[in-house]
Amino acid sequence: MLSETEIKNGIEGNQRRNYALLSVLSKKGIELDAIRLIDYNFWSFDRRDAAMLARELYRHDYLILSIAPVEQDGEKSWSIEAQMEHCPQDAASLDRTKTLSYLAAKFDSIYDGWGTKI
Repeated sequence: MLSETEIKNGIEGNQRRNYALLSVLSKKGIELDAIRLIDYNFWSFDRRDAAMLARELYRHDYLILSIAPVEQDGEKSWSIEAQMEHCPQDAASLDRTKTLSYLAAKFDSIYDGWGTKI
């Protein structure tokens, strides 16, 4: 299980990226309060945790786009991609970041932020 410090550090890192992403989207003329498809990204360190996290996200009305193994430097992890309609401001909110970070941590996983097509 992730420590409270690791979870909080992840939240802080996501919030920094959220502000930067909102700035980029705004400069490209994207309405930050308009509903659009948002992709949410997570990492798990084993298959079972990835599947359990995906199931819980689905229970919270997220569409699961993929659960895929990724191998890097001989280490295997699992990428989970989920999608939901939200506005970018909501996707970047501290509340959503905390909710998804703590949800992921329940399954020894990491919330790695969001994105949207431009």
